[in-house]
Amino acid sequence: MALRPVLVLLVALLFGSGLLALAQGGSGPSTAALSGSPLRGVVTHVRDGDTLELSGRVVRLQGVAAPELHEAFGREAKDALERLVLGRTLDCIPDGSRSYGRIVAVCRLSGEDVGARMVASGFARDCPRFSAGRYAALEREAERRGSLLRRRYELPAYCLPRP
Repeated sequence: MALRPVLVLLVALLFGSGLLALAQGGSGPSTAALSGSPLRGVVTHVRDGDTLELSGRVVRLQGVAAPELHEAFGREAKDALERLVLGRTLDCIPDGSRSYGRIVAVCRLSGEDVGARMVASGFARDCPRFSAGRYAALEREAERRGSLLRRRYELPAYCLPRP
């Protein structure tokens, strides 16, 4: 008999937040809770044009694709990201996925989307499968202003929408 109150308490603790949200008209745990806690930290290293280290955690910028270091414009993309974020504090919201062990997140510098800056400046491309096209207009504008990235860096297959 003494086990029953412990089980009730355990169930309440495990499911309380979801049930509370349902009772308040929500649909269960928030997307933020499911996708991971927001990350805030200083960028200590930039690996390439779309991957950085934030206080020891490896973060892949969500929704963009930049050339690899051995590809045309790869070194320039890395340098651009370094100039933008190295040594600065970012706020990142993970989307709940991982790519080769990296946390995938939208990161902001002083409120501005870092991925958007990289695309707008012509050093990364919109990755529509994961961005839902949110950077497409920025990519077209960068090309209009003279960026060659769209013509010289083929969008990786993983970025293409699935049929």
